Amino acid sequence: MSRAWRRDLHRDDGGGGGRCCSLFLALAQHAAMSTPSGQPTRFLLIRHAESHWNVWRRGVEDPRAADPSEGLFDAMITERGREQAHQLRASLHGMLQGVAPDLILSSPLTRALETALLVFGDHHDAALAWRFRDDDDDDKLPRIELAPEVRELLEDTCDIGSSAIELKTRFPSISGHQFEQYLQPADRWYLPPRLREHPLFVDHESSHAESMPEAAADEHEDSRTAQERRRQRRHWELVRTLGRESDDEVAQRLAAFRERLRSLEGRYSTVVVFGHGTFFWHLTARKVVQLDGEAESFGTYLDNCEVLEFSL
Repeated sequence: MSRAWRRDLHRDDGGGGGRCCSLFLALAQHAAMSTPSGQPTRFLLIRHAESHWNVWRRGVEDPRAADPSEGLFDAMITERGREQAHQLRASLHGMLQGVAPDLILSSPLTRALETALLVFGDHHDAALAWRFRDDDDDDKLPRIELAPEVRELLEDTCDIGSSAIELKTRFPSISGHQFEQYLQPADRWYLPPRLREHPLFVDHESSHAESMPEAAADEHEDSRTAQERRRQRRHWELVRTLGRESDDEVAQRLAAFRERLRSLEGRYSTVVVFGHGTFFWHLTARKVVQLDGEAESFGTYLDNCEVLEFSL
């Protein structure tokens, strides 16, 4: 595969979603022509809101240079990102006429989960609450399902995720059993299979935190956070030594996610997927043969909180 697939060859990372308005208009026109029954499933891809890593990257020339900021592991979204997510909620609410999607999938990386919860979680403005098809329960919230296949390519510190127990503590509104069901191994789920069971990644230092009862974990939040950071730093150094996610590994993950989407087609009216710029570029990429016979891939790279309607 062409190295044009990789994040460092894309345009500026962390834009402000300047194309959202025109894109929403196109989606709204499509929605006006659609009916819930007898239509193909609509897949909406949404890139997460602006993260601290996006801001940091815009200030340096080489994002793979030494990263002194521990806050960039599994980077959170910024205040500007929160505002982007609030604007996205209002736009999507209007486009979908206040009806929640049938299914919401999200990468388990923090910046994607934060965005998904701001868009589809609880909200102080009743006018932006979500309704459900054939359901009168006004207190119900859309279900967000974890989709680790949608995680970003493992290339930088922000792609080193948090452990399942940390995410479960940080996001209590997401059904707890999902973290055990989808994030395996619990402290290495974001690694490609080649690295998950590598002897160097079996981190005995974090075993105490992983097995700690939830009540005890809450009482030792500072200790748990320190252990989390040590594990993330160690994993990042090992990834740099053993190799980041390869093109073949990315292709296998893309194929698995496409199969997951195909299994949903026809069962749901609308499916929303919260993910990442480079992963979505790969997902939408098409190979084009140039005049010289060389094949080059072209995909769609989304700004923060930008929406793209995707077809299989």
